[in-house]
Amino acid sequence: MKRKIPLILLILWIAFIFYNSIKSAPDSIMESSIIVDGVKNIISFIYNHNVPLSITTYLNETFETNLRDFAHFFEFFVLYILIYLNIKHLNMCGLKLLLNGLYLSLFVSVIDETIQLSSIGRSFQVTDIITDMLGSLLAFVVIYIISKYIKKDYGVCSV
Repeated sequence: MKRKIPLILLILWIAFIFYNSIKSAPDSIMESSIIVDGVKNIISFIYNHNVPLSITTYLNETFETNLRDFAHFFEFFVLYILIYLNIKHLNMCGLKLLLNGLYLSLFVSVIDETIQLSSIGRSFQVTDIITDMLGSLLAFVVIYIISKYIKKDYGVCSV
């Protein structure tokens, strides 16, 4: 039962990633705009409706792109952790175990971008794959540090 929960979470997370890829560009932009508008309202409230020009410019010109990049980064940060939790029970040790998580993350990322080819107004973007892999790479580093310096272990290994 312990191994089934991470597997179910992994499958659901990949489904969530692919679900986001299936959305058309207008639908995806609308979802991002809801969050952007919410952040704008919160900042406007904090500044008592007197938001500095530099913040207003950032929110109007750059914030949505950064938010979308962060969403990719975060999705694949979590994905790598879920992949690691699922494959650490296999007969792999050390960097081989950790690198296989990166390979699987890259595979999901390429499929994710390929799915977008069939969505209205979306395209395959190498920059998204790079952002996805940066998220996975950060998770890789976090797990490596925890494994090496805290747990002194990379996972289950047969001796």
